[in-house]
Amino acid sequence: MSPASGCALVFKPTCLALLPSLLLWPASRRFPVLDLLRLALLDPAVASAMIASGTEATSVVQLVIAHGLASEAGDVNHMMALRFCCNFVASAPPSLLLAEGASIIALVLEAAAVAEVHAAARDGTRLALATYLLNVATLLSSHAAKCAEKTPVVCALQQFLTAAHSNVEVR
Repeated sequence: MSPASGCALVFKPTCLALLPSLLLWPASRRFPVLDLLRLALLDPAVASAMIASGTEATSVVQLVIAHGLASEAGDVNHMMALRFCCNFVASAPPSLLLAEGASIIALVLEAAAVAEVHAAARDGTRLALATYLLNVATLLSSHAAKCAEKTPVVCALQQFLTAAHSNVEVR
């Protein structure tokens, strides 16, 4: 928040070093860490610091994938990990995402598929997956990605759209 709004929230980029180690907490306590990482990416200074570090940024994303999208992590952690990944796709320069990120995009999609996020009971989790798929599809389309880079996204979208959802209402 800005100081003009009466409440200044300062998230120093140096605090990022602590957050990945907190991802090792038990799954039932990981939600706040994933939420902080997700929110940290909304601050341009923090996002820039995280992304500028290159391999550190990808290692943070890999930790989020490994611990937030693990099968046993649960729907809430899956949702927050995917929302983090959405913010990462929105914050990272396309060159990082399309160079190293192609593997990160594939890792997120693979972890989500293994965890069966497409069939999650929680609406918010499925919405986070849909948002991630839309963000990645937009990125790939706007930067003339090759068919091989688009195939995992198309497969994930097909899996998402054909999953049976007992609580989805069609109008």
